[in-house]
Amino acid sequence: MTKPKAMLTLGAALVVLSLVVAFVGAAVLVRFPLGTNQTMTYTGTATIDVNPSTLAPLASPLGFPLTVHRTVKVVSGSYARAVVDETIRMTFAGSTRTETYRYVMDRRTMALLSSPQSYAFGTPADRMAPQGSYRIELPMSTSATTYRAWAPETDSSATATPAGPAHRNAASGDSVLTFNTTLDHPVAPYYLAYLERGGLPGQLPSATVATELQAAGIGAPQLVQALTGRLGASQLSTLRADLAAPMPLTYSYFQQGQISVEPQTGAVIQAGSAREGVSVVADPSSLQGAVRLLAPLTSLPAVQRFDAAVATLGHPMTVLSLSYAEVPASVRAVAAAAAHQADLIHLIQWQLPMLLGVLAIVALVLAWLWRPRPSGADVVPLPGPREEVPVATDLRRHA
Repeated sequence: MTKPKAMLTLGAALVVLSLVVAFVGAAVLVRFPLGTNQTMTYTGTATIDVNPSTLAPLASPLGFPLTVHRTVKVVSGSYARAVVDETIRMTFAGSTRTETYRYVMDRRTMALLSSPQSYAFGTPADRMAPQGSYRIELPMSTSATTYRAWAPETDSSATATPAGPAHRNAASGDSVLTFNTTLDHPVAPYYLAYLERGGLPGQLPSATVATELQAAGIGAPQLVQALTGRLGASQLSTLRADLAAPMPLTYSYFQQGQISVEPQTGAVIQAGSAREGVSVVADPSSLQGAVRLLAPLTSLPAVQRFDAAVATLGHPMTVLSLSYAEVPASVRAVAAAAAHQADLIHLIQWQLPMLLGVLAIVALVLAWLWRPRPSGADVVPLPGPREEVPVATDLRRHA
């Protein structure tokens, strides 16, 4: 092949390659890094509102300095997926509590996937189903729209709502989109087991029920005394048994959080929570027998106070609330990792295609410059106009 043809072929190939890299390269090459192992740090306040063992409200809530370390580490992966461990260590009131979760994440879309490898607290039986939600990062080219933010405490997702247009993050200097998350949902069974291992009761003890009734102005002895003579002995016995029974509890996890995301990569640059924690509500169903028994006597002041106390018992109580923000050094470290990923995206989507395009132009110019040119020895003179012979003269010659 001659040099011009070779340059022409090379130039055409470079043009095609630059287009392929620009439109396909990022999708093929830019993915969540399998080497990810990063720890974020947050500080704030933890507030305890009840006695943890009895759930009796404290006269004054107790506040403690809070430190949270959250580690995100890829433990295995393939071209398409990454298995990611998330470890959360919260230190307050002289103790450290640890939560561990494992996710399977699509390395291109950053969405979490439902998989046998998605589970909580190191127990494969405690499966999570986060399909299509986000936890580690939001998708690349994040926009100001809503996303499903995974909440492992509840085995459900919250809605991440954009707080406004892109703006500058004060700690990192990056342009970010900020999202608000709001959640109030019953905890997952595995998280309930975690709370109970930490000392919270699975039922509201009968002593706390009695305390709550007394606080409402109608303790069990006063109620029984007020009804003596109006109820039979067996009815009073049933009433005493109901008042002495523990009450089922439902724990919920609540959150009012905020995350700031670098849009190009989807990396969560900064996160925090104005209020987050655990609440509990007692199920007064254990007292429904007493309520039905007393229904015909609702005109009595003692029964009215009892009904009001039962309604109060059904109101949620905050057990533990947290407020925290990511420390500036942690924000900057995450931003630096996101900037490296953004540089890679820019290299593949823009710089490399432009370089290939320039090389293609150079090859095509060389092909034009090296094209064959005719030399003087190769020029063949063209014949001149043919001399015409008069017809008459030609005829006389033959005669």
